[in-house]
Amino acid sequence: NIIGATVVLVFCSQLATLSMLGTEYCEAFGCRLGFGGIMSIIASILWLISAIGVFLIPKPVESTPTTRQTAGEMINITETIQLDGTKVTEKVTTSPDGTKTIERTIEKNGVEQPVHGESIAHAIVMKADEP
Repeated sequence: NIIGATVVLVFCSQLATLSMLGTEYCEAFGCRLGFGGIMSIIASILWLISAIGVFLIPKPVESTPTTRQTAGEMINITETIQLDGTKVTEKVTTSPDGTKTIERTIEKNGVEQPVHGESIAHAIVMKADEP
């Protein structure tokens, strides 16, 4: 994740600003941790929290639609992988007379799940001009 790596780099750079306190200049002139140093520590902590948050955000849902046409029927298949890893496959078949058949399967952890308490794959037939 490039954004997470960038935020980690910013965290390290912010924290590195405190390394000046250990230089010969500070030893010679007696530097101490003042308001700016405290703000730098607070900023470093906030950058670290931001980096952790970026790495904890789940990846977005992926969807891959495919369409094919055979013998007058048009078949549109959409596979969606949800944030919890559930794979939802929806197959819409449009017949030449305008009727549509919709089949939906849900697969979680490699096992097909019932759809709304019905069978694993159910079909709904409707006319194309119906809502």
